[in-house]
Amino acid sequence: MNVLESRVAGFLILIFVAGVLSPARLYAQVMLRPHRFALPEINIPAEYSAEDLAEDPVVRSKQRVTLAGSEVASTAAGESTATLKEARDYELNGNYVTDLLADTGYILSSPLRWDAGDWFKVSLVLGGTGILFAFDDEIHDWVQGHRSDGTDTLSDIVEPFGSGLYVVPAFGLFYGWGHFLDNERARRVGLLGVESYLIANLLSLTVKSVTGRHRPGDHRGAHAWDTFKFNSNLSFPSGHTTSAFAAATVIASEYDDLFFMGPLAYGLATLVAYSRLNDDRHFASDVFFGGALGYFTAKTVMKLHDNKKRRHFTIYPRIGSSEAGLMLAYRF
Repeated sequence: MNVLESRVAGFLILIFVAGVLSPARLYAQVMLRPHRFALPEINIPAEYSAEDLAEDPVVRSKQRVTLAGSEVASTAAGESTATLKEARDYELNGNYVTDLLADTGYILSSPLRWDAGDWFKVSLVLGGTGILFAFDDEIHDWVQGHRSDGTDTLSDIVEPFGSGLYVVPAFGLFYGWGHFLDNERARRVGLLGVESYLIANLLSLTVKSVTGRHRPGDHRGAHAWDTFKFNSNLSFPSGHTTSAFAAATVIASEYDDLFFMGPLAYGLATLVAYSRLNDDRHFASDVFFGGALGYFTAKTVMKLHDNKKRRHFTIYPRIGSSEAGLMLAYRF
């Protein structure tokens, strides 16, 4: 199998996986996770009028509310009411771009907000990278000494799973499937997958340019660095591994109700990391740091959007002189 054939095979595998997961996604959404997306049915008396809402302090704090039999939007400034129907989440529009830029800024500035637990994780990553760095030459020689036609074929097959030329279109398939069939989880995977890929690779390219580490194929050893060498063809960290683990983290997080998805996604990402060693493109410390960078970037993106999702709806009790009920508030 030549390189072109293996890349085509890898892309076909991506399409196959997306197709196989379609019924699994549908089953999981309908049978296992309806509570994550469905709104509770609330019985609020019909006589609970828009005037009552306008006097409510919750409404005055710029929230939307839904009533039995009618939908009303109220604001603090007494702006005109409008029909309230929740827009579909996770669409490719201006809000997505705005969120992407905001999330990028948040992640770039996140070290200013790290607590002791965060710094402990950073120390583990840096410590592991340092240990591998000390043995990079030895690990490189061992991998190359055991390289074979079989490992080359495996590398050719899995390498596309860390390439943006394949990862981004694969997430595009998720988004397209969710968009046309109105499946929110598929749209979420597609958009957050692309966002995680973009932010993680922005960080990866920045570190590459600052460190300027030469690739093992340059035959200069593991300790050849030209700092501030603005060139993407550098070794530290591994961009393919960063992309693979970012993608794996999004998929594993969203499909955590499928027991096999985490091992499958992270196992494939690990094979991508090994392929970079086998192909003499990276040292062990490159792929370790790249994997950690992709993982934690995607985890942060998922956490940010989980928090936004949970902020949307709140249920408040409402008791008046002639009626009682519940109010569903939507903060925007």
